[in-house]
Amino acid sequence: MTIYTEIEKTKARLIKRTKTKGLVENFGQKEVRKLRDKWGYDAIDNKDYQQALYDFEMWTMNYEG
Repeated sequence: MTIYTEIEKTKARLIKRTKTKGLVENFGQKEVRKLRDKWGYDAIDNKDYQQALYDFEMWTMNYEG
């Protein structure tokens, strides 16, 4: 699985959870940390991975449901 597909699956899971449980403070931060832990080493050398992780983190911060 690539970082991009994993991010898309995580987004879908977060959106689904938001529809059932509502939007909470620190929305998606646990998922962002998990992705950074898993892909962070690869992202050091890959600017596209860094940008994908950054974009996902910004998405979680600005998501309004």
